[in-house]
Amino acid sequence: VEIAAFNARRSVTISGPADAVSGFCQDSGLRTQQLTVSHAFHSASMQGAVEPFVQAITERRLAAPVIGFASTVTGGWHTAETATDPEYWGRAIREPVRFSQAVAALSEIGVGSVWEIGSHPQLTSLARASWGETQPVWLSTLRRDRTDQVQLHAALAAYVNQTPADLNWAGLHQGTGRRTATIPTYPFNRQRFWISSGPPETTSNQQHESNHKNETKRHLNHG
Repeated sequence: VEIAAFNARRSVTISGPADAVSGFCQDSGLRTQQLTVSHAFHSASMQGAVEPFVQAITERRLAAPVIGFASTVTGGWHTAETATDPEYWGRAIREPVRFSQAVAALSEIGVGSVWEIGSHPQLTSLARASWGETQPVWLSTLRRDRTDQVQLHAALAAYVNQTPADLNWAGLHQGTGRRTATIPTYPFNRQRFWISSGPPETTSNQQHESNHKNETKRHLNHG
């Protein structure tokens, strides 16, 4: 049995043969939850996949990152060397995921907002537990029980309202066929848009229509 992931300060994932993992869970006295997975990821059982994966990565063109990002293999920050090293990506299959350490590294640089990009927020609660004292604004792109577009737009609105950052609104709506429209600027135009509480004024057209109806009614009664 090996540690497969350091999820948070008090949460780890173990991996290994099914019988060994089950025995550990029964004998440890710890609160455990079994995960449904296809392989014993980040354990010795994955060793055979490392070399073919490294070979496949070697055949691809790798470039240094433009935006800095933390490594869940080392728990520190990626460099141009680590990001372009095929051996590093092979280690990611075999070695434990240092998620908690990578989140801690991110919290040390004063991040104001954190987005979880995925189909449902699974990691945010773990990241909160590994963060420093000053919590950022936590946002997620999608949620399982919400419409995708509604959730994303709500998250973008929260991002604008709760952080000092701005948003490229033109870019957000680019290619959607939407257009901007003006609305009455009542407080500034000095125009009244409230419905008056007094009796409505009768226009000449309304008076003519009313006379016509009365005349028609008299003809019907006469007939």
